[in-house]
Amino acid sequence: MKCNVLAAAVDPFHTSPYPHNPLPFSQTLRVGLMAVAAVSLVSHTSQANPIVTDLGTLYGGYSQATAINNSDVVVGVSDNQAFVWDANNGMKALPSLFVGGRSGALALNDQSQVVGYAELPPPANGPTNALVIVHAVRWQQNNSSIWKIKDLGTIQNPSVNYSSTASAINNSGKVAGWGQTAAFGTHALSKHGNAAIKDLLTLPNGTFSEALGINSTAYIVGRSDSSSSSFSRPHAVVCSPGSTIPFGHDLGTFAIGGSSRASAINNIDTFNPMPYVVGDSDGSAFIHKFIGVASLLNPASATTGGDNLGVLSGDSRSSAAAINSSRDVVGTSAGAYTYGTYSRAFVYPDPINTANQMQDLNALAFSSTFILVEASGINSSGKIVGSAADVTVFSTHAFLFEP
Repeated sequence: MKCNVLAAAVDPFHTSPYPHNPLPFSQTLRVGLMAVAAVSLVSHTSQANPIVTDLGTLYGGYSQATAINNSDVVVGVSDNQAFVWDANNGMKALPSLFVGGRSGALALNDQSQVVGYAELPPPANGPTNALVIVHAVRWQQNNSSIWKIKDLGTIQNPSVNYSSTASAINNSGKVAGWGQTAAFGTHALSKHGNAAIKDLLTLPNGTFSEALGINSTAYIVGRSDSSSSSFSRPHAVVCSPGSTIPFGHDLGTFAIGGSSRASAINNIDTFNPMPYVVGDSDGSAFIHKFIGVASLLNPASATTGGDNLGVLSGDSRSSAAAINSSRDVVGTSAGAYTYGTYSRAFVYPDPINTANQMQDLNALAFSSTFILVEASGINSSGKIVGSAADVTVFSTHAFLFEP
């Protein structure tokens, strides 16, 4: 039986240059141009090949995985509900802010603190068509291993009138995301511990920003515009720890007048003395070493390599979603918008090593019944999560890819 799908992940190619829908669960998951519905996938378990595990669903509908930590715990969204999955317990629903409330889990750290969004209860005496508000939330287990949810609030008060979302969390528990402003614009935000949410503002003269990733030393990445003009397009940005510059450094774009987005940033360590940022600019995935205020995307790399990761064979656009400590990058590659076509999940092992190439996950673990269409997370062991589509009934399930 088919069912309608309401999904939580953002369009990997951010076809609209402006902010994510503040009601993430109202977005329909795009697989090429196809909406997808309920199904089961076939697990690929050959010992000679990578293993692809179907993570299932909560209630028989759809699911999509958004992140994985170094303990192989996976989070995501299924049937309009945040979930957590591990090999011992399978998929479990995370609590909402009220019974029947919708939610989505977007990220987690190695302490299995999970962040995302959850719907606020409707006003007791409000109209039935009242505006739905979601807030950034954090889930974590108590001493009895019971998952608890905490409302993190939003930038603007009264908070019951404004939405927010937590999109990333580091191992110190610092959260990054975005929230509505008084003018119902969107600003990037951060929050640490019991401190109030901090408005990260925008690039100079901007009206829109959002934070999408944070690393262990609290570098935050995302995107921001820099003009109130309706023709201004957002640029990828990096905000250094303790920076007093409104929402960080503009990383630029590949094309003059283009747009870009920074989706994730890896941790600083011996292998990575400076962090690497991944995202997309003007239809191409990128990896970029951030070395300070002078660090910009290389426009020449749009045709000569370097920052530009390119696309899978036959495709015309790509977007990078995540990077691990080994600089392995995952994301999505696709062709032109055509009904009935599918995007493909990719992994690019350490693109800094020029001998490596972007790889189609479907070529590494072939199945005749499903396509791995989007890779959204990768951990230090190289395990990848994302969304897969059944090509026979146009449906989607979360997957775990183990190399």
